[in-house]
Amino acid sequence: MKHLPILCLLLLGVLAAPAAADSLVYTKDGNVWTAGADGSSQAQLTRDGSPQTPYGTPSQADDGTVLAVRGSRFVKLDRSGRQTGTFGSVLTDKPDVINAYGPWDAKLSPDGSKVAYWLGIIGGWTDYSDGTYYVDPQSAVVYQSAADGRQLGSTMFYEQPSWTADSQHLLLFDELNGGVPQVVRAGVGANHNDAQGWFHDLDTFAPGPEGWHPIGAGELSRDGGKLALLRAPTNAGNGGSARGKGNRVTLYTVGGFDRAPQAMVCGFTEDHGGELGPPTWSPDGGQLAWAAPDGIHVGTLGNPASCDGWSEKLVIPGGNEPDWGPAAPGSGPPASGGEGPKAGGAIAVKSRARISRAALRRRGLVVRVTCPAACRVDAKLRLRKRVVGRAKAKRASAGEVKLRVRARRPVRRGAKLRLTVKVRPGRTITRAVRVR
Repeated sequence: MKHLPILCLLLLGVLAAPAAADSLVYTKDGNVWTAGADGSSQAQLTRDGSPQTPYGTPSQADDGTVLAVRGSRFVKLDRSGRQTGTFGSVLTDKPDVINAYGPWDAKLSPDGSKVAYWLGIIGGWTDYSDGTYYVDPQSAVVYQSAADGRQLGSTMFYEQPSWTADSQHLLLFDELNGGVPQVVRAGVGANHNDAQGWFHDLDTFAPGPEGWHPIGAGELSRDGGKLALLRAPTNAGNGGSARGKGNRVTLYTVGGFDRAPQAMVCGFTEDHGGELGPPTWSPDGGQLAWAAPDGIHVGTLGNPASCDGWSEKLVIPGGNEPDWGPAAPGSGPPASGGEGPKAGGAIAVKSRARISRAALRRRGLVVRVTCPAACRVDAKLRLRKRVVGRAKAKRASAGEVKLRVRARRPVRRGAKLRLTVKVRPGRTITRAVRVR
């Protein structure tokens, strides 16, 4: 794996948005797992999956709820792996004579209220539960309530839905569109005629001898300032596919949906021409995760006008289908209030995502750790590999530990620090902190 120059289109830099705790949910050996973004704290959430009956495309809401596909149904899980709900897709219990396939690329909305996915359709059919007629041969993005499975409509002719941060709009893709945008923005259940066309590959790359390339499976960063998607190595006539061998993770800066984004100089590809899976952004927009033939990789963005500071690392060998979210590994939804920690509960860490230089030096970053039992806590702030601050504490019983991590030396404005909280016994939790 390596970073590579794509086509030299210089652009303006975009600062990363503030980050919270973060984690990846992913599949491995047919089951759903969760881990820290550095590959630490790996935990298996399901144990009944197999190559014959696997779980697929897990995604997570901001409160830590996980949704995965199994067959034609959806399964909801909490961070301990407990099943909290299940409901069918539009294909569940439909006759075998219906030539529709999916659900594919299912994504839970950030607020956890809705799921979007797409179907491949060969032969028209009517879903009599809501009167929708699916035409031949096409694709359709379908929306459902994640609370009760209620259908919320569909958008014909598009695939690979990806939520924006407001949980009300999505990016949809048709990588083979020729004279119209390959990427559109649409509201939940929007008619395809009401989707807002955004851009085509021709709008961002000057066509070479091969012409334009298929693009798809993209995701916006949380602040909406950056886009990452898959771009085919050649045109469709030569067998190029956004989701095929030799594809690459291509990145763009975004200035709004009324203009095409601007392609970054650098991106990521696989050394041996293997296929990369859909990219997913870290909450702070400074890193990306994707699946490659050997497992899940995390790439770190550097200077947006050059390849300086760009890097990547294999963090979860054998992992697949990652989805990055703000919840910590193993953490549950926020407490409803009033109750103290219970023995055997989840470890929780709270801290600010941004702090001023002065506050970091004088008062320190406040870190609150909820321990389900007696614990020792070691919190470190790092700037790259250098430790700039550290604090330790312990509790003799379940409860909250409060630490102040002060910077022992000046830290420049705009610096992105990495907070690492090691809880013994338990696990290690990491998150990003921006200095303002």
